[in-house]
Amino acid sequence: MHPQLYPPILSGGSGNRLWPVSRACRPKQFLSLSDDPAMIACTALRVRDAGLFHPPTVISNADHRFLVADALEQAGCPPAGVLLEPCGRNTAAAIAVGAMHLLKQDPDAIVLAVPSDHVIADEAGFLAAIRQALPAAQAGNIVTFGAVASRPDTGYGYIQKAEPLKDGQGIFRIKRFCEKPDAAAAQSYVEAGDYLWNMGIFLFKAADLLKEMQALCPEICAGAAQALEHARQDLGFVRLDADAFASLPSIPFDVAVMEKTAKGAVLPVDIGWSDVGSWHSLWNAMPKDSHRNAHKGDTGFFGSDDCLAWSNAGTYTALVGVSNVAVIVTDDAVLVIDKRHSEEVRQVVEHLKSARRSEHVLASKVYRPWGSYQNLDAGKGYVVKRLEVKSGASLSLQYHHHRAEHWTVVEGVATVTRGDETFDLQANTSTYIAKGMTHRLENRRSEPLVLIEVQSGDYIDEEDIVRLEDCYGRV
Repeated sequence: MHPQLYPPILSGGSGNRLWPVSRACRPKQFLSLSDDPAMIACTALRVRDAGLFHPPTVISNADHRFLVADALEQAGCPPAGVLLEPCGRNTAAAIAVGAMHLLKQDPDAIVLAVPSDHVIADEAGFLAAIRQALPAAQAGNIVTFGAVASRPDTGYGYIQKAEPLKDGQGIFRIKRFCEKPDAAAAQSYVEAGDYLWNMGIFLFKAADLLKEMQALCPEICAGAAQALEHARQDLGFVRLDADAFASLPSIPFDVAVMEKTAKGAVLPVDIGWSDVGSWHSLWNAMPKDSHRNAHKGDTGFFGSDDCLAWSNAGTYTALVGVSNVAVIVTDDAVLVIDKRHSEEVRQVVEHLKSARRSEHVLASKVYRPWGSYQNLDAGKGYVVKRLEVKSGASLSLQYHHHRAEHWTVVEGVATVTRGDETFDLQANTSTYIAKGMTHRLENRRSEPLVLIEVQSGDYIDEEDIVRLEDCYGRV
């Protein structure tokens, strides 16, 4: 009988590499890349095996806390806890905090640290690999997993395996880690046969790992301990101490630990893994037609091959007479890119940042703990939005200094607080909220609430909200 493992899910991604579908406010782990649930939910379901895993703990950017809760709730896989990072500090800090948190719960904790945004086609093979690697982790090794390199991909890091562990059941010592190579180096790695793609999944005993980290990167251990010691509870989340966590160096776990330790080991696996880290790698992971075209949404291919067409804007997107191209259409941005240059989409994101534009952060549809809003139109002195409020959800009791709002219900029933009165608003009816008037919007029914909001005034910005009461702790 194997012991149960604790699976912290690492969810600190920033949403750059799959722009424009992925944004900083909603990075790729919260996207559904097919008809499946969001990627983070798929990850949680993957480590739900009742005989092998405890419920997962999620380590997430604080800004994404309600996205985490919502995605896992919808998947029927609630987390054991959610640790909130006040800022990004890469995977060494996240894994250290997760290991310390779990060690407090169980001094013999065995941990499987998994990224939130990867695809694994063979989930039975994944579980078999975990069981295969478990004895090596129990013996004090820090085991990672290397995907068999099926092609010379420049978008992945590589691990070169060394000699097998004694009685290691197919597990090898690690000779070296290699950063993302150029095309020639990637080709030589595949031809050599002893290089694997670095999957970024780690299996270890928490106590053994933290002892090793104390020797190799004591500053990370010290800062992580302080961040956890001074953490505070917030609506079921654990907020790590901001000052202590911000003091941590931003270093990948591979660099901080795996490249230095003598206890590292790797298990080669062939389980249909992809980190979906670029439009090219997503194309590789998707089903294709007879011309190797992949698609999502309302799209068509004519005399085209090896292409990806993605439209989540309800816009018919046709590719004619092209090869090796990805065309990505959202309702506020279009990306056309040669798939061989997929990694260079970061240049677009950096340009948007330097130009102080918002398209790298926000999409036109913005998710909130109560539901979502979508910008439909805007001009001088007005903004039109579509609001969807989840069943049982409520916006904060608030007012605005600079704008008035007009609400028209198109689906469901809205419970409206306006000044001293509270009343229900049926479909095809509306109400007016004057500037400075206290108001709240609620959905007390079982069906979704959809309404059109027209904001008008001399200054319209999301910062013009004064919250008086809020069930999500935002006052």
